[in-house]
Parts: sequence; structure tokens; C-alpha cells
Amino acid sequence: MNGLKMRSHQHRGSALSVPVRGRYLQDVVVALAPERRINNGQPVLHAINLAALNVKQGEKVLHVGAGTGYYTALLARLTGATGTVVAYEVEHDLAQNAIRNLSDISNVTVQERSGSEAPLPGCDAIYVNAGATAPLDVWLDALRLHGRLLFPLTPADGPGGLPGGGGMLLVTRTGSDRFDARFVCSATFIPCFGARDEETAQSCLSHSSGVIPETCGRYAAIHTLTTPVGAQAMAGGFLTPN
Repeated sequence: MNGLKMRSHQHRGSALSVPVRGRYLQDVVVALAPERRINNGQPVLHAINLAALNVKQGEKVLHVGAGTGYYTALLARLTGATGTVVAYEVEHDLAQNAIRNLSDISNVTVQERSGSEAPLPGCDAIYVNAGATAPLDVWLDALRLHGRLLFPLTPADGPGGLPGGGGMLLVTRTGSDRFDARFVCSATFIPCFGARDEETAQSCLSHSSGVIPETCGRYAAIHTLTTPVGAQAMAGGFLTPN
């Protein structure tokens, strides 16, 4: 991964170390705003996701839901000095922390606003770190040819208000109005502001073979969906291609 050492393993009953920039981090989440159930995300999950997103040197990357900027910094390392990262964070305190934390990284810009609303610049990759019920038009429109969108496709909250379990969906623009997609792994994220349709979310939660409706933007443009064995079950079985 362009010199950034990140490795993931299945583990049981013990902490997992993920090498990053020559140091080892335990595979545990770090609370950022516990009263809002916001944390920094599980390192091994993001390692898997960043490997799937396959950011290359010189690419332009958008990071939606940047939090305090930890994974934004990794994206900046992956795209290198010739690339750029634009990070979006809607929570004021987290955005201000991200601005401070990333101030010495020249190829990163942090915007305190939603990354689910236009305008978004044209880009090679979009990494979304909050749950959506469908790929938004504004994300698909921003992708250049062969650009990739990786986002959590998640249902409504489960019992006790805990976020419902979903799956990471990798969407690739393969033509002017054609997109292919595949599941990457199961995932649980807090909701993404402006990227949710609650009727769809409830349907996803209550039906094991629910379907994202055709009214969800340009989802119909996703022509192929590759689902590894078991992945659709892990994601709640709520995605069926048109």
C-alpha cells in the first residue's frame, strides 16, 4: 500500500496489532464523543477498507466523515505529495480538531460541512465513514472514470438505538454512466447526515431480502454487483441489484 504498512488478521480473545508508519497500534476503538456514540473506528476495519480502496500516488481523494483526522492522514500518506485529500466533517468540535491535527500536512484540506451535499470536486476516490442507505448522486457524479467510492451501506438502528450492522460497498465508475460494485466486509457505522432514507433504512432492517428502491438516485446505474459468499448475509441481506 504505497509504503504504508497495514496488515489485518482474524483474531480471537486478544488485541490485534496493526503496523502503521513503523509503529504498532492495538485494534481497539478510541472514543471521540462518547455521548454521541462517535469513535475513531476499528483500525483493522479501516486497514481492510483502505486496501480495497487502493489509493494511488497522485490521486485526489475525498474523505466524508473525517472525525479528528486520523484516517485522513493515512489517506494523505497513500496519495503522496503529488495527490490531494479533501476532508469533510459536519461535527464542529471534531472538525476543529481535524483542522488542528492536519495543519502540518500540506496536501490536506479540511472543510467543516457535510460531504453529502454539492458541490464536491471531481476525484479519483471517495471514502465515507458514516452509514448511508444508498450511494448518493453527488458521490457518483464526483467520480472520474475508474474512480472508486467506498461507503457503509447500513439499515436503521437496531435494538437499544445501537447502529444497525451493514456492509462496506465499493463502487467503481467503469463508464460515463456505468458503475460496478462489490461488497468488501461487514461494518457498523453511525448514520451519515444527508445520506439516509428512513423508509429504506427500516425496510433494510426488517426484511432479510429487502431491495433498495429505484427512487434512490442513480442506483440503477450500478450494473454489476459482486457478492462474496456470506457477505450479503453479514450485511443484513438488504442489497439486491436492479
